[in-house]
Amino acid sequence: MAVSASYPFTVFADSTGQRRRQSIRVACPAGSGNRIDTRLERTGQGPTGEWMEQRYRPEIRQTGERRRSVKRTAASGSSNAIGATFRASREALGLSQNRVSELTADLGAPVSRSAICDIERGCNLPGIESLVALCEILQLDSREILERLVLHPKLAGEHGNGSLEQLKHRAELLRLNCQYRAATVLCTAILERLGPERPAEPLDLREERARAELVRAGCLRRSGRTQAAEAAAQRSVRLATGLDARQALCFINLARIHMDEGLLTLAQAETEQAVRMAEGTDSPRVRAFAWTARASCFYYTGRLDESAEAHTRARGFSIESSNIDIQAGIEGSLGTALMDLGHPMAARRQFARGVQLAQKAGDPHGELCWTMETGWLAFRLDARDEAERCAAAALRIARNGDNPLPVFSGLWLQHKIERRRNSTKPDRQRIAYLKRLYPRVAAQKGSDIVREFRREIMNHSDA
Repeated sequence: MAVSASYPFTVFADSTGQRRRQSIRVACPAGSGNRIDTRLERTGQGPTGEWMEQRYRPEIRQTGERRRSVKRTAASGSSNAIGATFRASREALGLSQNRVSELTADLGAPVSRSAICDIERGCNLPGIESLVALCEILQLDSREILERLVLHPKLAGEHGNGSLEQLKHRAELLRLNCQYRAATVLCTAILERLGPERPAEPLDLREERARAELVRAGCLRRSGRTQAAEAAAQRSVRLATGLDARQALCFINLARIHMDEGLLTLAQAETEQAVRMAEGTDSPRVRAFAWTARASCFYYTGRLDESAEAHTRARGFSIESSNIDIQAGIEGSLGTALMDLGHPMAARRQFARGVQLAQKAGDPHGELCWTMETGWLAFRLDARDEAERCAAAALRIARNGDNPLPVFSGLWLQHKIERRRNSTKPDRQRIAYLKRLYPRVAAQKGSDIVREFRREIMNHSDA
């Protein structure tokens, strides 16, 4: 092994009187490449100044060990998770590493067997061309792989210790507190803890996987990572086959993602499937979720009367389930439908009810949503002071979480209030911040606020 070292020695100045640093290579039984650093230090003035003796402690660095530590660092975090994903998919398809290498060559982006081995062990990450080729062969979504690279591996170290039940409990707490990024990392850790997916595995294990993917997809959606959320939601639907209640929830989640993307035809088909599956269960909670999703789909397609009726039916199931979280969401959503139907006072009461129930349930996301909606309603009614108070209160909650859309909505509401007060005064600082935030919400094509910002500020049409 090569050893680099500094040893004690005594040196004096040469006749030039200049400060110098020398590096002298010497042979050593331990191997080649050992180095002695020689430093000459001068005190005093002029070429005849005094030179002081310098002694240095031995400081031995084992460069071979250093190289290995770099590899171990690369093997940690997201690269390890990505490698495990590639390996699990390859084994599920019954492919050897040699066969995968041959298939990548056929696609014009050859990846050697040793490179595939390093990727699976987490020692290396594939390049873009290799990533696309491997994902196509292993039937993976490249968006999902890139998403895992975005998430900071340190979060897994902070939250990823403990039993499987503890991980699930922590993930749920983080989700409820709007810490969607950390909750996503924990869901990924849960999936890794469950091991690679196998054919004909027990139903309870498949339900655990479906649940983890369901929560993960919801957290990705809330944190603005819509494409990765869609991939995770589709996976959860597949995993939940044969589990009607779980699969209904997975269809609901996928439908909400498609509503965000403006894919309303897909969303409508998924909500109808979710309602049919929910009606076959004895869970009022699942039925409440399914009918709420159907009501939201009616709302986005402009069928406001049907949306209000569906929300009313969902409210009955939520009361039967005694779940305050669901009730808060339904009361607020009903207020949104009533507002667009031209009943602002009734909508205001519904929003207030939604905020009250969300506070009682300890749900900051629900409180944030319906406080923001109250602010927009006040803005429509030209109650600017109330609108400003609601926007400020919603932003205080939103900035503690990882969801960019409420922050964007609150800032846009403040901008609209400022413009109504003084149309000639520029709002440059807030607009600049909104432009920086826009890429994180650009995929939310179903959001009226995002569409309005795109039209007025970015000069983009909705086509």
